[in-house]
Amino acid sequence: MPISLLTLMLIAGFAAFTQGFCGFGYGIVTMALLSLLTAEMERGSVFVMLSIVVLLLDLMRRSKSHGGVDWPKVGLLFLGLMAGQPLGYWFVLNYDKMGIFRVAFGVALILFAVYGIVRPHVKRRIPTFLAPVFGFFCGVLSGAFASGGPPAVIYFYSQEDDPRRAIGSLQAIFLLACFFRIGVVLVGGKGIGGRIMLQSALVAPVILVVTGLAHRLSRRVSPKLFLIVVYGLIVAAGITNVAKGLGGW
Repeated sequence: MPISLLTLMLIAGFAAFTQGFCGFGYGIVTMALLSLLTAEMERGSVFVMLSIVVLLLDLMRRSKSHGGVDWPKVGLLFLGLMAGQPLGYWFVLNYDKMGIFRVAFGVALILFAVYGIVRPHVKRRIPTFLAPVFGFFCGVLSGAFASGGPPAVIYFYSQEDDPRRAIGSLQAIFLLACFFRIGVVLVGGKGIGGRIMLQSALVAPVILVVTGLAHRLSRRVSPKLFLIVVYGLIVAAGITNVAKGLGGW
């Protein structure tokens, strides 16, 4: 991935600020920005998965104050994720430099922004037996785009009257998704080279510091204006990717 370490730090730093300030966004924002700078989206997704592990571990530590992890439901979601993630990774592995991937990724970015703006909340509890179905789509999205949040968020938020009590379970499934995807890359993909591991390790402290600072700031300043900027950036990246993809065809 021909991107300098400084550029990766700036991208990851902005994405980490989004995560800390708004409570979401590291993966999707990082991927959106990387898509504007490199054609190697498979390598970009591996960087995201490696660099986010430390952040997720820290977020799980923080989320203990809100509620624990519902491991049975996490396990059911993970069953579906294990089926969907190899399929998503196969897509990015084989098509990341082709127009079809750019169009699909661009549409996914736009839909993610629309989801974030609308913020649909399922008032009725989703049946437990459907957890693997939501896990499957979470796996496909995380495998292809390193951003499988919406299906997992919809499912777990529907299980709790207070959405904050779902945070621990969400961080757990995201962390499991990262570890499983790393395994998929090692077994059936391009592997993980020393350069990308070093880049991820050097960026990790920046992510932790910036996320912590942004979280403290979020208690004093409303994130509404910043959210408009973030969603606008994601939509712009989505449109750019669709245009690139259609041009490639």
